[in-house]
Amino acid sequence: MIALLGVIALCFGVQVVLADPDWSAALAGFVPSVQIVTNPAMLFLALGIVGATVMPHNLYLHSAIVQTRAYGDSPGEKREALTFATIDSTVALMAALLINASILILAAATFHASGRTMSPTSARHTRC
Repeated sequence: MIALLGVIALCFGVQVVLADPDWSAALAGFVPSVQIVTNPAMLFLALGIVGATVMPHNLYLHSAIVQTRAYGDSPGEKREALTFATIDSTVALMAALLINASILILAAATFHASGRTMSPTSARHTRC
């Protein structure tokens, strides 16, 4: 399973390199702007991205997994279990962020290179 995931990651990495995105623009996209709150279309898109990254079901899964672990009753042992649970969840969420950001960067670079830079809503209004 790990080998298959490695092959997929390698192929995806090659695709991102071949797409040659504008990395400065991609990194600038991580900084929120006031326009996100004032433009409903941007707000819904941002909420969808955050929802796909955080994945509440993933947090529930991690809490269920942590509850099955054997840990002691002392405050120090409970603190250690919480520390490891926090590390587990953080690593999983950072991996999800990396994957989702890579998908968005790859799609944006590919569509931009092919000249498809209009949003679906603005494209709908110009086809009359």
